[in-house]
Amino acid sequence: ITSFIMMGFIFVTISALFHAGWNVLLKKSKAKFRFNMNMHMASVLIFTVILLIFYRDIISFAPDVMLSGLIAAVFFATYHLFVAKAYELSDVSQVYPITTSSPLFVTMWAAIFLGEHITFLGVVGVLVTIAGCFIMNGASLGKLSLNAGVLMALASAFAYSFGALFDKVGVNTGNPVMYTYWMNFFMTSFFVLMHFLKHKAEKPCKDDRKYILIAGVVIVASSLTYRFGIIEMPISYAVAVRQISGLFGVLMGIIFFHEGYGWKRIIGALVIISGILLLRLGI
Repeated sequence: ITSFIMMGFIFVTISALFHAGWNVLLKKSKAKFRFNMNMHMASVLIFTVILLIFYRDIISFAPDVMLSGLIAAVFFATYHLFVAKAYELSDVSQVYPITTSSPLFVTMWAAIFLGEHITFLGVVGVLVTIAGCFIMNGASLGKLSLNAGVLMALASAFAYSFGALFDKVGVNTGNPVMYTYWMNFFMTSFFVLMHFLKHKAEKPCKDDRKYILIAGVVIVASSLTYRFGIIEMPISYAVAVRQISGLFGVLMGIIFFHEGYGWKRIIGALVIISGILLLRLGI
């Protein structure tokens, strides 16, 4: 059993690398919401082609799998909406680290609703990993106040945690590839809907177009490797391990975009790695 969990650990770590990749491309884009929508549309197109070529035998419209994908997509879309609102109301440096606190909620919900058992080392690993995210992103907890932006950031973490639960239910309900496809399909549908309701006035940027297809491929890779990982791995651990994407994102920013790095990022990275190692020992 442990070997299966370790394989899940490896898959989730790989997914974190891909996750950081498309997030870095999104951060560097000019028309961010339009780019986000377009790369998700590209991911659905690419995913559809993959299904038709390699997975034709598993294509299905199973109601339970589609429903799990829809519910997870609703929570993930809500997460994006709350994060966007939090950024409007407060400084990014204050609210972003709070949005990474979702592993705390996931650990509680997984124990209550899924009956997952997490070891003491696992709990410590989750807490240390979250602490590393706070440090890396320059959280100023001394100045933290319960304002509207902070509340929205907490709400985003709360919404994400329920999306994570339905991720776990979805991959175990039916074929994980089909679940992942429907979840991505519904997520993309929500982005298109939000575009026409709120962001259609955003002007496109020609420079962004050359990265859309690449980002779409990376999203598919990130989505599939993560869902393969959580088939055997407790979701409590998986969501925390995926926080290492923040470290990968910093490294990509330094290597490819020559971004600066300070002592907070270095310490935060070391703390995140320590948390992941504790989670590994807790398996």
